[in-house]
Amino acid sequence: MGEMLSLGNLADFLLLFVLQTVLTMGNVLGIGIEAGRAPLAQQSAVRFWGIGSAVILRIVVFLATLGILNGFGGAFVHLGWDGVITGGVGLSTLAFAVGGAMLILTAIKEIARLLSVEHLDNDLDDRGGRPGLMSLIGILGLNVVYAFEGTIAALALTTYQPVIFAAFLLPWIGVLILRDELTLFLSRRRMVEVGGLFILLAVGILALGMAGTASDPIAPISIFGMAVTPMSQAAFYTTVIVLIAVVYSQSSFARKLAAARKAAQK
Repeated sequence: MGEMLSLGNLADFLLLFVLQTVLTMGNVLGIGIEAGRAPLAQQSAVRFWGIGSAVILRIVVFLATLGILNGFGGAFVHLGWDGVITGGVGLSTLAFAVGGAMLILTAIKEIARLLSVEHLDNDLDDRGGRPGLMSLIGILGLNVVYAFEGTIAALALTTYQPVIFAAFLLPWIGVLILRDELTLFLSRRRMVEVGGLFILLAVGILALGMAGTASDPIAPISIFGMAVTPMSQAAFYTTVIVLIAVVYSQSSFARKLAAARKAAQK
């Protein structure tokens, strides 16, 4: 218990909790969209099983990924194209490279959606147009993707499993208990979610850096003579602090600008 409450683990937990909350909200949004495409009488059941499977898959995918990387994570090929790309490549390399790229793409896509879409109900034009089983299959695929992204985000920050499991489960408990209040809060404080997505973007970059030494720390991957190495923890947390400060400053400026324009129109 004392190790769980150490300053480093608490910092990792808070950051990972924010990231998992952002991923959870994106996951819930996807479940809602897919469930809305099922017949009206089946939507509640599809939504229930979709959320339940998402929680289970977070744990299953994490344990499966961790087991695979621990057992088969070593380099299985060494690249030797001098001056272009060299180093050891294994499953760990591929996992962090693919996972990091997925995190970056998810962050960019969700930021673009949040900044451009005012009414998310517009995404449900084909409500009730597909069988409930097909909607559930689509949700399961979506849940696997989000579970893998959550796993890579977690492993990029810490390997301490109590922190990871707590950060995995608490956002879903919050969704189940405070679903309506949380949705309303995010709709009114969109910059909160945008800030979380920018942090997710930074974690994606962190994961890409970890791919360089994940399979063979002695022979890290080098591209055009430049070694791909993990970002230091100090540099990462400095980046996160700067991102939070920038998002807060931009949000405050946007509110003042909107108030000034409203006053000028009177």
